[in-house]
Amino acid sequence: MTDSIKLFISIEHIVASDEQLDTLPFLVDPTINQHGEILSSSPKPQWIKSPLTGATFVVTPVFRDNKFARKGELLGYLISINVPACVVGNNALLQILVYGCCLFALEFLKMHLLQEGCSPAIVNQLDLAHASINGVALTYLLDCKDQAEANSFNAKIKEYGEATLNTKHTNAKQKKPISSISSAGQTTVTIYKPRDFEDNSYVKVGPTPKSFETFHSSEVREAVYGESRRKVRLEHNANEKWLLNNDGYSPLIWKNKAKAAELIAKAFQQIKDYLRVSENLRSKRPKPDQIARLSPSEQAILHDYFNGVDPKAHPSMIGKSAQYFSSIKRHIETELRIDITIPWAIHSTKISPDLPVWMQLPDEYQAPSHLVDHCFVRETAKAKLKQLRQINARLAARQMPIATSNQPSTKTATKHLGQAKAFLYEGADENANDTSDISDLFD
Repeated sequence: MTDSIKLFISIEHIVASDEQLDTLPFLVDPTINQHGEILSSSPKPQWIKSPLTGATFVVTPVFRDNKFARKGELLGYLISINVPACVVGNNALLQILVYGCCLFALEFLKMHLLQEGCSPAIVNQLDLAHASINGVALTYLLDCKDQAEANSFNAKIKEYGEATLNTKHTNAKQKKPISSISSAGQTTVTIYKPRDFEDNSYVKVGPTPKSFETFHSSEVREAVYGESRRKVRLEHNANEKWLLNNDGYSPLIWKNKAKAAELIAKAFQQIKDYLRVSENLRSKRPKPDQIARLSPSEQAILHDYFNGVDPKAHPSMIGKSAQYFSSIKRHIETELRIDITIPWAIHSTKISPDLPVWMQLPDEYQAPSHLVDHCFVRETAKAKLKQLRQINARLAARQMPIATSNQPSTKTATKHLGQAKAFLYEGADENANDTSDISDLFD
């Protein structure tokens, strides 16, 4: 699924008259000294309510210098939004639709601008070709037979990471790679890789603190969470650095289904690799014939390791270099899938042999037919996007007399006058322009 997204939408490409540009809305927070002089001014975020569900999202103006925000230097807008909450009223059951979320973010921004009196001729020129993703949450729903199994596998993720990552964590001032918070019998596991990502794993049995939800009835609510509590949610919070490094910053990249699938698989694999689940480490002692593949000195180190002796302090390591120890470690690991730098008491109890089998890239989530309207999936998203565009068309229609009366007489301005009029029909035409095309996304 795709959950929260931060999308920057530029206005620098827009062709408009000065009068039209004056309709671009923004708020700033000025810093004023005792003499009444403005020392600085910073962009002020605005919380906007979705007309589809009542959930809120944030729109922040972005200026060339955000310490001295001023008219004439507006670059665009940053929209931060939990799209499922704003579209279907909850984020329990969803598909990974990054490009679809970008389309919704664009339309919600257009709605806000139109509500604030922005010229439709300007709003209609906003598109995803001039946008960039600053952050997106990719959430994988890993299926289990029931809640008990989901909780068990979530615990296995925690324990596996504690074994492979926390045992090697030596900087007491730095956050541990694996941490967790438990409440009411449920645990959220945080998977932290410094300067790279901070991901989460948990079982969604109900709304999380500060999250939004709205359901038509308590029966629908129970049915949705009855489905979600059978799944482990693994959330990869792709930040701007990750998106840039993996060529995923442009919304149009995610429109390409093959490229989107590649990025989705890559993010999932990176989590597995970081946890070392991909290495399928051993939890049971190897058989004698397997140990016999090692050299006599390696066998001696391994046997003492099983008995709690630190391999680095083993007599055969005296006077040996760090490189020599590393070569011994790698060979034992290659032959037996045992990392001798993880104490065997932890290796044998926290490394689950079931986790590598279960933790595979899940197929795209398919919602039960009776819950489709309450899930952020293609069928529902397509209908809701059309509804939102119709709302925007009505907002634009209210301003059309104002927008058309001040058009400059240039050929370019005349072209955009036509685009402003076309805005009225965009809600009924899902193929209005290339960057708004959803025909290939929701089929």
